[in-house]
Amino acid sequence: MIKILYSRNRLPFSQLICWATKKPVSHVVVVFDDRIVYHSNPMGVHLNSYPWFLKHNTVVYEKRIERSLEEEEAAYLAIALIEGSLYDFGSIIYYGCRLILLGLFGKPLPKKNLWASGKAYSCVEVLGELPPWIWPDSKPPGNPLATYEPYELAKYMGATA
Repeated sequence: MIKILYSRNRLPFSQLICWATKKPVSHVVVVFDDRIVYHSNPMGVHLNSYPWFLKHNTVVYEKRIERSLEEEEAAYLAIALIEGSLYDFGSIIYYGCRLILLGLFGKPLPKKNLWASGKAYSCVEVLGELPPWIWPDSKPPGNPLATYEPYELAKYMGATA
């Protein structure tokens, strides 16, 4: 089984995202078989154990995706291909600046992340590497997914508490 988890933690950037967006989540990860968590953070695209992730994060929403073993393998391999890729610092710095403007002045987030690299990944951009069947209808517009907040993706995917 594949799970898409939407979470938050006590780190400063997570707190900034939740404060500025007034939403309960700041991060999104992909979990395979309740064992392996793939995500992107300042260490880049990498994996952690599921128990480690749960110890350091609060899961707010979850989307379970039941597929055949072959399809799960395809999703796993799609993300494994980007393992070790860099974190999209440009995208996150731009997003962070825009979050401050949102939180302080109510200025909406832009529809395009001008500093997204296309060669590095934020947590939401990792989801863009998953096969098309992962999405309820179709992949949300916007390529890369750098313009989306984790909360928006949770709503789009029909994740539940």
